[in-house]
Amino acid sequence: AGSRAHFCKEVSALHPRIPTFPAAVAAKAAAVAAAVSLLLSGTPLAGALAPDTVPSYYHAAGSRLESLVSADKAFTIPAEDICLTEEASGVTLAEGPGPEGTSVPLLQIGKGARLSFDVDCPAAGGYILTLSYIVTEESTEDVSFSLKIGGEYPFSDSREITLPSVWADDSQDYKLDRFNNEVYPLPVHTPAWQSKALNSSVYHLDIPLVFPLKEGVNRIDLEFGTVPCRISGISFGGYAAPEPYASYAAGAASKESGVTAETEPILLEGEKYTSKSHSYIRGEKTRNYNCTPYAPDSSRINLLSGYTWATPGNAVSYTFRAEQSGVYYLALRYSQSEKTNMPVFKNLYVDGRPLFGEMQSYAFPYTGSGIKTHTVSVDGSPAGLYLEAGEHTLTLESSASPLYETFEQLQDVVNEINRIALEVKKVTGNKIDKNRDWKLEEFLPDIRSELYAIADQVNTAYAVISGMASKQT
Repeated sequence: AGSRAHFCKEVSALHPRIPTFPAAVAAKAAAVAAAVSLLLSGTPLAGALAPDTVPSYYHAAGSRLESLVSADKAFTIPAEDICLTEEASGVTLAEGPGPEGTSVPLLQIGKGARLSFDVDCPAAGGYILTLSYIVTEESTEDVSFSLKIGGEYPFSDSREITLPSVWADDSQDYKLDRFNNEVYPLPVHTPAWQSKALNSSVYHLDIPLVFPLKEGVNRIDLEFGTVPCRISGISFGGYAAPEPYASYAAGAASKESGVTAETEPILLEGEKYTSKSHSYIRGEKTRNYNCTPYAPDSSRINLLSGYTWATPGNAVSYTFRAEQSGVYYLALRYSQSEKTNMPVFKNLYVDGRPLFGEMQSYAFPYTGSGIKTHTVSVDGSPAGLYLEAGEHTLTLESSASPLYETFEQLQDVVNEINRIALEVKKVTGNKIDKNRDWKLEEFLPDIRSELYAIADQVNTAYAVISGMASKQT
């Protein structure tokens, strides 16, 4: 479910003028289709999921999305008001610099800590949980924890939830080796406060995880791993979807703009990010003359390496300054050659949020081996971003949210085929006799309809994936 893309001169222009089936899922679909032929031999599929008494988020999320609480039911509990229970351990309350830089009470979460507390909800429904946290100790691992409500996992995905730290490069003035090639900089941990909604560690969904809470007192248990952190507060709320581009553009058109066609574009190099979510994200050295800087006789770090930020939730951020308030167009110069004829998906955030809904899970089509310039567009037309004069942050974050339902459905298909294969094996035994007709429908009267249902699911998944595909000539 990862999404790889090489981004050369990642954000090539914030410009006042308009610049002149994925492999994993396709393999899964092919395996599902081929598996039908294995049923006659009674061969169970390797790698299928074992039955789980706790439902996956996919199977539990439908009703919860519908039960999301309204904005007026949202509330935040600061660290000093979190009511710890007797089961809490490894958690202390102490004063320290908070998100605003002033000294405030903070929860210090130690290694292997258990944060157990009671929360009084004003209404029953689905809540999105957001943690305000900072990782103060250097660790290449994410903050990880499991979450239980009332002593039970609400869904299997809550067994492991992760939150990233903040990293940067030690220098953007790259050193040279004895062959005159640039040397990769070292990653540096840069502790900073972040506010993150709890999300799927597999897909990084457009709508974060929704947790079912009852009206009144709910007991919540967070059992942490080996990475300590500090928490300034926990928010409980609903989901406010970003407005569509049409309404955003109408509002932007009503604002004064000092940007003209002659305004100098803002250029950002892809490899020179301000911060990154993980230590392993880095630039890449090439001798490609389409990338800058370029040297014909040596390797230069001149693009953001695609595979290092392919995992959903991986992100890079760039800071820049807009000298004039007005509408800018975002163009990215990139290469995406990993997923043949398939797009990869990135969330685009300006100052920590998508300015409109279409910036979530934005598709970057397959480019082949070449490099292309792409202007962020909606319905085929370039989409303008209104920026006030001053400092801003642009964040690009990998996502697999558009593949979520299809992948989960295919996983269900794999599990169903495995179940049927075991039923077949009960009839045929361990030995396979190709010359014998078992007349399986006498023993398994529903097998024909079950196989047809599987075929329909595979065809549906194929149609969805095919709709994402684009042929490149």
